[in-house]
Amino acid sequence: MGTELFIFQSTKEFKPMISRKSLNNLLFISLFLVYFRFLPLNVETQPILSFIISISILITNYRDYFSREIKLFLDEIFLLFIIVILFIYTLLQFLFWHEIVVLDCIKYLIGIVFYLSIRRRFIVSRKIVFLVVCSLTIVGIFNLLLPDIYSLIFGPIIPRTLDSVRDGIRGINILTPEPSYFASFELIILNLIEFELDKDNDVVHTKYLKWCKWAIIMLAFLTKSALTIGIAIVFLIPPKKYINFRKLYKFGILIVFVFLFAGFTILKENRLFQIFDLMYYVIKEGDVDYQKLLFEQESSGGTRIVVNFLAFSSLFIKPLGSGLGSFPHVYNDLAKHLNLDLSTHEVLGNANYSSIYAQTYFANLCNDIGIFSLLLMCVVFLGISKYNSVNVRRKRFFSLLVLLLFQSQITSPAFWFVLYLSKINRNVV
Repeated sequence: MGTELFIFQSTKEFKPMISRKSLNNLLFISLFLVYFRFLPLNVETQPILSFIISISILITNYRDYFSREIKLFLDEIFLLFIIVILFIYTLLQFLFWHEIVVLDCIKYLIGIVFYLSIRRRFIVSRKIVFLVVCSLTIVGIFNLLLPDIYSLIFGPIIPRTLDSVRDGIRGINILTPEPSYFASFELIILNLIEFELDKDNDVVHTKYLKWCKWAIIMLAFLTKSALTIGIAIVFLIPPKKYINFRKLYKFGILIVFVFLFAGFTILKENRLFQIFDLMYYVIKEGDVDYQKLLFEQESSGGTRIVVNFLAFSSLFIKPLGSGLGSFPHVYNDLAKHLNLDLSTHEVLGNANYSSIYAQTYFANLCNDIGIFSLLLMCVVFLGISKYNSVNVRRKRFFSLLVLLLFQSQITSPAFWFVLYLSKINRNVV
């Protein structure tokens, strides 16, 4: 049985109005609309469409879970434990502290529901994948050439678009509040493409997938975000069998020279090269003050590192967690416990900035439910598929680490989609 268990239920015939294939395609498209402001809420990520479609898939295909004899995977069992724990915390916070945290509970459930809806049967049309990549490319070029018109169109429906467009140092936005948020779209598409290229023998299909990969990598560089560019560079690494170390050594100096020349001329305002400059300065000075580095010299990326560090540290300070949605109210206390003075931080030191959250699903879960959050690690590491080559699996593992430890909003489906790819043994396009 491996990582599967059997349960028994009765079932009746049910014919959905919309086919599973159509729902899958709509669900995939919805992944790239998560930053659209569908509701007047003060949140950046609103995966309303993804959540509704996921629920529709679960309802119309309930036999995947409630049939006479089904296989329940261990990762699904651990997710059910997490759901129960979230409900218990919601109930306890209401009964003993009179806190209504239903919305915070729903935030955590969105990703789980999405994962469960695709865990059994998910196939997306090739045309839809190409359509999404082409659309992102057109939007990206449109923002590059006509930023003011882009902000006029997307400013009212995507948070902070106007601020990002006016900032000269930042690169282009591609349906996101700021350039670095493109990383979630990038990881979804690049992992899907790598997954398919590894097993696809269709020459024409492979050709189009490669074009899609290069289009996404081009967009990543145009964002000028260190995170998205770093991800792109990782996905440019070929399998070991294709690396000619003699040629690599021979042309290594030339490649480095071209890369640095492009960085300090054409891409001199690129965030990645700004970080290289900062690293050079730090190494040159010798004496590294890590708090000054994260708080003052690199406060943008430092914010993510600091708040995630505080959230992960809460496991040791409050093993049972601080309650759902509590991070904005406790991160200052956590910092004081760790002797961190947040008053010198450009973002976290702002007294009016009271809506700060940890930057990943897992980090927030650690703060909110404590040691019970480690159940998510069981979901991640149980039942990992060996369907793809080692090179593809390493890139996917790297992607999961980025989404778990560095950046991925609580309600973003990106982590759950990449996690899904790590579990299956068949093509999805």
